[in-house]
Amino acid sequence: MALDQIIRLGVTVVAILIPLFIIAIQKPAAENLRRHGALMTTAIITLSGFGFTAFRNLPIKDKFVRKAIHASCNFSAFVVMAVGIYIIHDHKEKSGFPHFTSVHSWLGMLTIVMFGLMFIFGAVAFNPFSDFPNEKVRRILKPFHVFLGVGVFGLGYCTWGSGILQYGLSNDMPEVTALFGVLAMFVVLFTLVYRKPSKANEEK
Repeated sequence: MALDQIIRLGVTVVAILIPLFIIAIQKPAAENLRRHGALMTTAIITLSGFGFTAFRNLPIKDKFVRKAIHASCNFSAFVVMAVGIYIIHDHKEKSGFPHFTSVHSWLGMLTIVMFGLMFIFGAVAFNPFSDFPNEKVRRILKPFHVFLGVGVFGLGYCTWGSGILQYGLSNDMPEVTALFGVLAMFVVLFTLVYRKPSKANEEK
């Protein structure tokens, strides 16, 4: 097994395990917080991270299949994110807690709005079932799509990190906060830096 395959496999395993760790560390009494944390972690770190690199890194020659996986992961991330936000909103309503009183809350709302807009933009501009816009326009739009995608992914990580920090500090769990910060940074750095296309799908 090649080194790049080992790295990709390791990052995938870590990205899958992080949501499970999030569930494990939280207090059993805070069921809605457990669900919110697990869902948002799954959406932002696992699904969004995999979707971000799927189009370039999956060893699949068929461009349509890679594009379908990329879109499916991002759409799933958006849906899971929406459910996670609904759960915490419902929890605050029932508990009588005010909304949008922290940086984490505002970042979360901004993330899901920007993520949704990016998905709509990508679905319209790069729809494989439509010739609109034409190939020339798509080539012009692609760098913007990639650049904004990196920005939205980074925004999502900031949201996730602020949530973990807020939970860790409010429950006097600095070690856990540091641990998950390192794990998530490992995934994010790989996603942003190690983006060399797989040899199976490099475009000539």
